[in-house]
Amino acid sequence: MGQDYILGLDIGITSVGYGLIDYHDKSVIDAGVRLFKEANVENNEGRRSKRGSRRLQRRRKHRLARTRNLLESYQLNPFPKCEKNPYEIRVKGFKEVLTSDELSAALLHLAKRRGIDNVHVTDTESDSSDNGLSTKEQLAKNQKALESRYVCELQLERLLNDNKVRGANNRFKTQDFVREAKQILSIQKDHHNLDQVFIDKYISLLETRREYYEGPGKGSPYGWDGDIKKWYELLMGRCTYFPESLRSVKYAYSADLFNALNDLNNLVIVRDENDKLTYPEKYHIVENVFKQRKKPTLKQIAKEIDVAPEDIRGYRVTASGTPVFTSFKLYHDIKSVTSNDKVLEDTELLDAIAEVLTIYQSPIEVQEKLESLNVILTKEEIEGISKLTGYTGTHALSLKAIQIVIDELWETNDNQMTIFTRLNMKPQKVDLAKANKIPTSLVEDFIISPVAKRAFIQSIKVINAVIKNMVCLKI
Repeated sequence: MGQDYILGLDIGITSVGYGLIDYHDKSVIDAGVRLFKEANVENNEGRRSKRGSRRLQRRRKHRLARTRNLLESYQLNPFPKCEKNPYEIRVKGFKEVLTSDELSAALLHLAKRRGIDNVHVTDTESDSSDNGLSTKEQLAKNQKALESRYVCELQLERLLNDNKVRGANNRFKTQDFVREAKQILSIQKDHHNLDQVFIDKYISLLETRREYYEGPGKGSPYGWDGDIKKWYELLMGRCTYFPESLRSVKYAYSADLFNALNDLNNLVIVRDENDKLTYPEKYHIVENVFKQRKKPTLKQIAKEIDVAPEDIRGYRVTASGTPVFTSFKLYHDIKSVTSNDKVLEDTELLDAIAEVLTIYQSPIEVQEKLESLNVILTKEEIEGISKLTGYTGTHALSLKAIQIVIDELWETNDNQMTIFTRLNMKPQKVDLAKANKIPTSLVEDFIISPVAKRAFIQSIKVINAVIKNMVCLKI
């Protein structure tokens, strides 16, 4: 029979200390510490940037290889040797006949750096260059300069005047390069036996991009056979209380209502009568504040129940101390598309729309999926919904768990954890009776910060090491 031990852990963000003690005489059997680097979230940006750079370089290399194959198939030199700089060659291509090597050099140079395609994704509040202009502002400035010129003419002018081309000013749209390429090819095609098939293939190489949600190409070990829903479900994780169910998408109407009611049930009102919100008060706050205001405020809630803002306690706050409440993003987005009450009051339909918008990123795919639901939406409404953006992430719970608790949130003043306890809903335990170690993969579904997650994983590794060293261990 195994001896009884007590294993104590001291878990920190960069270390896990442990002590193994005899259960009976309390003597120390073993002790030590496991050191590790903190999972600093700030380091993610650097890794993400380098990963993005490697991806761009890999795709550029692949694009140039395909361009060379196309050139070779039309008896053009895939590895041209030209002494002139490519900007001069491109400008020359508008007026004079280029040699085979010059044309190849111009087309390869255009394919190498082809501009910005999605301005909305590229441009952010912090995206400003050395000249103080954001990407969107710089593109607008260059667009004005391109009204009577092509990209290469502007680039050559800057090269001659400033002795450089690349930099903050060298931001152009992909369509600007496509426009230039079409002009060059229209002049040169008859002199190099280039047909429309060549032009179409080259322009496609220049402007076509793989959307991030399309995933790896065919044959990749990291692909998902083109099934976007299958891919997204792999990322969603499982419900804490019903592991057989996937988590709800973050902006499902039911998820927003759950969060809002939980916020309201946490409020404490300083007044003579009931210090908690009643059902009618919660109903009116949801209908008259949350559903009418995109960003509900403490002042609006206080006005709805006829109390002063300073008489309300228990709300969530931002890092700066500002009160924050749940925003019904989906409801307001759908409301901007349709005023049909049958749509706005159909919780099941709203949840289904939120799932489609979260999983499918292409407007065309969103339209196809909404049409397949056979919902009470007009063609115009479906088209409008397909243009909605900003739907990412998942909730901590499945819709199954949310729907069980929502009625309790309406009828009582308890928060979600109190309700889970009262309903005897407990996170499902993992059966490790036949296991000889604790799998670290269990932590992957935990909704915790990267710092805490690393500490958990390192703690499990310590426990596994102790178990391995003490075969007869009974903790």
